[in-house]
Formats: sequence, structure tokens, C-alpha cells
Amino acid sequence: MKQEALKDKHVLFIGGCGGIGKPTVVKLLLEGAKVSITSPVIGKLTDEAKGLFENTIKENGFGDFHIIEADITKESDLTRQVKEAQSKFGNIDHLVIMAGVSHLGKMLDVTREEWDLIMDVNAWGVFRTIQESYKHLEKGANIVVVGSDVGLGKPSHDIPLYSVSKATLHSILQLLSQELPEYGISVSGIAPYNTPPGMKRVYQQVKERLLCEPEDCETPDWGNLPPTGKFIEGNSLAELVSFLLKTSGDFNGSIIPVTGGYGYTVS
Repeated sequence: MKQEALKDKHVLFIGGCGGIGKPTVVKLLLEGAKVSITSPVIGKLTDEAKGLFENTIKENGFGDFHIIEADITKESDLTRQVKEAQSKFGNIDHLVIMAGVSHLGKMLDVTREEWDLIMDVNAWGVFRTIQESYKHLEKGANIVVVGSDVGLGKPSHDIPLYSVSKATLHSILQLLSQELPEYGISVSGIAPYNTPPGMKRVYQQVKERLLCEPEDCETPDWGNLPPTGKFIEGNSLAELVSFLLKTSGDFNGSIIPVTGGYGYTVS
């Protein structure tokens, strides 16, 4: 697969300033893509990401990016982010979605507020993003969405609502894979095991709960490392996203586990 396949291609990237989003944006910039990156809040996180992206372009001499403040749970932002991306770099060739929020606690303790928040971002927000964006994508476009291995039939008791939201997301992607090819678009998902940024985020939730509700809080059991001896790194996901964006539909409807062999047993 030629390295030039993404040169000058316009990628709309939802959530590209996060822990696993940044190395993926860097990978796309290194391949010469023009990346419109959305973030629900402009601040320290986006400033750090902006510096990384600017240095990448400066050192390599190609690629371009633009950061858009947009929240996928806000209807007005769904159309605005597309229009702003188009006004900056023109027609959109591909869509990448890495938006998501986590939740720590027991399933029986989930409140309506927590349910609405997690499902609004991880499932409904992603669906609405695709629903509002697909009509603006070029024929031959690929949509790549990052889910989670806990949505593949082995939910985690430490993050049950997150598991439910990702299982829902995977079903949405597979259903869309039956309709989007009519418009020349393919959609696929990536389901990684624990990534360091994701673990850091949930550990922060543990810390916050220990400070306010010590009697209800237990440190999550992350289980053993995969047979590879390490958790999944952002650079590995970046390579897979880049690969999927350069395919021609063969992976449509696929939810690809990236687990390092975790969860598999040999009898």
C-alpha cells in the first residue's frame, strides 16, 4: 500500500487531541494528510496537541491541520464542524472518530444521569456524527471508529456502562456497514484493550472517588498484561487507522480487536 495514498487527503478527525488521538494525527500528518481536528473544549489539552502537530509539520515539511471546537453531543456543532472543516480544507475524504468518555462503578448503581452522559457521547454522539457527515464525504471514503474490546462480548465489571456503550457502538457500526456502501463509503471499527491514556483517565476517576466516597470505591482490576507483555500503545492504533483509511472497502463492517492476545485461552 503506497505511503502517498493519504497525501493531500482531507480527514475529519473527531477527538484527535486526546491521548490516543494525538499519535494518530501525527501519523496522518507524516503521510501528508490535511486533518480537521475537533475537540469539545479549547484549552491546555488542545494547546499541547497543537504544539506537537506544528512541530511534526515543521520537521517534515508536509501535512496540515486545523482545530475546531465542537461537541458531538450538541446538534448545532455536528453540522458546524463539517462546514468549518470544508471551509478550511475543502471536500472531506475520510472520517475518524475517537470520541469517548468512561465511567467507573457498578451496573446496579448506574443513575439516569450517568447513563445519558455515557451513551450520549459513546453511542448516540458517534452515530449522529456519522449521520450528519456521510453525505459530505467523497466517494471512496472510509470511516474508522475506535470502540473497545469490552464491547466485544466480554464486558468489564469495573466499567459496565462503558462496556454497554461500546457494545452498542459496535452494533451501530455493523448496521451502518450495510447502508453506507450505497454511497461509496466504508465503515470499520477498532476495539483495543487497555491503552495507557484510557487507564490514566479511569485511575483519575478512582482517585476522585477515593477522596469523596472511600467506602464505595475499589481500584479496578485491570487483569494481567497481554502475552506481549505490554498494554496497547497509541502508535499501534495510529498504524491501524492509517491502514484502514487506505483500504478500498474490504474491511467494511469489521470490528478489529487490538488486544495483544489478552482474553484468549488455549485448551
